[in-house]
Amino acid sequence: MTGGLQNGARPVMRMLRLEGFPIFQQLLLEERLLRTSNDNWCVINDGTSPPAIVMGISGKPEKLLDVEKVVKDDLCVIKRFSGGGTVVVDEDTLFVSLICSRSAVPDLQLYPRHIMNWTELLDSRMAYLKVPERAPAYRQARDHSDFICRLQDFFPSREYFVDTIAEGLEHHFILGEENLNDVVDEFAERSHISSTNVLSRDDLAASLKHLS
Repeated sequence: MTGGLQNGARPVMRMLRLEGFPIFQQLLLEERLLRTSNDNWCVINDGTSPPAIVMGISGKPEKLLDVEKVVKDDLCVIKRFSGGGTVVVDEDTLFVSLICSRSAVPDLQLYPRHIMNWTELLDSRMAYLKVPERAPAYRQARDHSDFICRLQDFFPSREYFVDTIAEGLEHHFILGEENLNDVVDEFAERSHISSTNVLSRDDLAASLKHLS
């Protein structure tokens, strides 16, 4: 199986649907797929528990987080293998990840800032996050609640939202449903260097020194 075009036909995309899968394990799996698979993937995960903070690979806790509050509440902080913003995730978060070969989406920008600017999260746990130094122009230092909306105001259910994503992908890809255990077994022996990690309490405490 290959992720590119086959004789002008739609490329194949392997879809993995998960429910309540721990976000750290999901990121480890996605990094393994990115680094060891030539296929196109869509990974959908409905919720994760317990709540966690996910940062981009170059994110600095002292600039992006209220570190004292994070440490006090013992919230897990994860650095993912890719760039991008910082988010709080929990059982109400719906994750949709696309991993595609360049041949399958040849016109896609490598750093799609206009897409990255869509990704915001509305939740009481936003108090853990600071306003980022690099932010889209529309934000203008405003609070999250001033410029974002809830998906439930536009989609009747989470299932409908996921089905809509699948229908949209089928315009460009041939989708094939995958089983988690089968995927894990298929890629278990493929070695790679992982950069996804959980920040320790010592890491977070050390970041506070940069504020003094």
